[in-house]
Amino acid sequence: MIEKIKMLGLATAFAVAAPLAASAATISGQIDIGGTVNLDNSDFMAGDAGVADVDLNDPGFVVIGTESFAGLTLGQSVSLFDIDFDAPGVIWEVANFVFTATSFAIDTAENAFTAVGTISDTDGVLEDGAGFMQFTTQNGQTLVSFSSTTTTPVPVPAAGLMLITGLGGLAAARRRRKAA
Repeated sequence: MIEKIKMLGLATAFAVAAPLAASAATISGQIDIGGTVNLDNSDFMAGDAGVADVDLNDPGFVVIGTESFAGLTLGQSVSLFDIDFDAPGVIWEVANFVFTATSFAIDTAENAFTAVGTISDTDGVLEDGAGFMQFTTQNGQTLVSFSSTTTTPVPVPAAGLMLITGLGGLAAARRRRKAA
């Protein structure tokens, strides 16, 4: 009877630990996107609510992708969206990745800005990650660099439960040896 209770406890511990340990990796890496911007219609400053402050010419293209973005190909089409600094939202989409800005820091003298936001995987394979995007222009050519600064979370609760279960198993084995 005691053996059955021990086995049931061990099975329960593994059943509880397994879902906690199974978490998707977070999006990480860097993607560089190129394209053009209509400088005549862009003012690189906030204040025109509901009006695009940066008029991007869609589509853009992938220049380079690393880590989570490594499956993207050079020259692959990227959907670019006009940017309203007063109403942050989606800035670009490529394959299953979407970058949504939540805040901006604008450099009007350089026709540049940085954006902080979230990178999402529409396929749901990777977990959303916090991202940082830098945007600059040179002679009407847009150079957009997006870098995700997230790290993969470590499932500490599952590891702790597994450690306790393992120590319990060792204690049970030791008690069994002493009894024999």
